[in-house]
Amino acid sequence: MGKRRKYSQDELLKIMAKTHGYCHLCPAGPYSLDDYGERWQVEHSTPLSKDGRDDIRNWYVACVKCNQCKGVESSASFRNKSGVGGVPFSTQERTRHAMLNFVRIPALLLVAALGLMGLEATIDGPERVSQSRNMLMIASAIVGGLLLAVAGLWYVFSVRGREERPRRGK
Repeated sequence: MGKRRKYSQDELLKIMAKTHGYCHLCPAGPYSLDDYGERWQVEHSTPLSKDGRDDIRNWYVACVKCNQCKGVESSASFRNKSGVGGVPFSTQERTRHAMLNFVRIPALLLVAALGLMGLEATIDGPERVSQSRNMLMIASAIVGGLLLAVAGLWYVFSVRGREERPRRGK
């Protein structure tokens, strides 16, 4: 085994921010900076022995147990073998998913409301469909979409934004 690299406090904080201090191989954490070395280590997602980079793009938080058990496997194969679904979203990924949901859901509801109005006009005839009723349907779609978007934001930010199936405990 080669000489271990020393990480600066700034590097460690950036590594922790990627997964909010949680192990990216299991549900352990969150860890603090004070826990570094004793409870968590910097883990190379793609091992250096398999041409992995030795930079921030390849560094992740891993509990000591996972990091030692993983050895020279890739993180993805270790998680698959362990039955762990996905990785914690980074702050950037959480924001991207939240913004997509904030735009996507109201847009889909608005399109659905407009489709219903078109269907109703086709069935009843355009002279029987009142303009105030159409406005009410559009307003309902927008309010419903905003409520769903807020619920989506809550989920993304409070449930740690895990992908796929829930992780199993150790």
